[in-house]
Amino acid sequence: MDHKAVSGLRALTARARASVTGSFQGGLRSVTTLVVLLATAAVIAAGATGWRWWSETNSAAADTSRLRETVLASAIPAISAFNTLDFHDSKKGLDAWQNAATGKLLDDVKASRETSAKAIEGAKTSTSAKVLTAAVTDLDGPAGTATVMAVVEITTAVEGQQPTTKRNRYLANVTSTDGGWKLSGLQPVVIGV
Repeated sequence: MDHKAVSGLRALTARARASVTGSFQGGLRSVTTLVVLLATAAVIAAGATGWRWWSETNSAAADTSRLRETVLASAIPAISAFNTLDFHDSKKGLDAWQNAATGKLLDDVKASRETSAKAIEGAKTSTSAKVLTAAVTDLDGPAGTATVMAVVEITTAVEGQQPTTKRNRYLANVTSTDGGWKLSGLQPVVIGV
């Protein structure tokens, strides 16, 4: 090859290298810019999600939801206790009633305790209860009152007979006390009368 051709080939090769290197550097700048933009968008999205989560967990609705759970956590075992008695140890059952009650209901339990114990022991009857489902139907947090509807399965065993099981519905009035939420009223709900 002659010198001129070699020189032209070298110049062409140099221009090609410059073009490829320039394209590579330009492409690298584009990729870097894209990565920075995506990272910025991810940080903004994470921040917005975190703020939304924080505001939802600290909202009035979340507070009400937590209070409903607290009321149910106290009402369910109290409703169960008021439907559970063993004539072999009526004192234990009546103590559970007393511990689960407040207000007029507590006064009634205390006033009728001796009569109730004699009646249960004389009937030789035991009951055990399990709350199948319950829901807070009314809640006034500032007043410290709530109403709970519950479906309760009650097994009754009379000495010498087969146990029977039935389901009852109850409406429970629940009141906040220094000792937690307690029953202030418990009434059966009659359906279809």
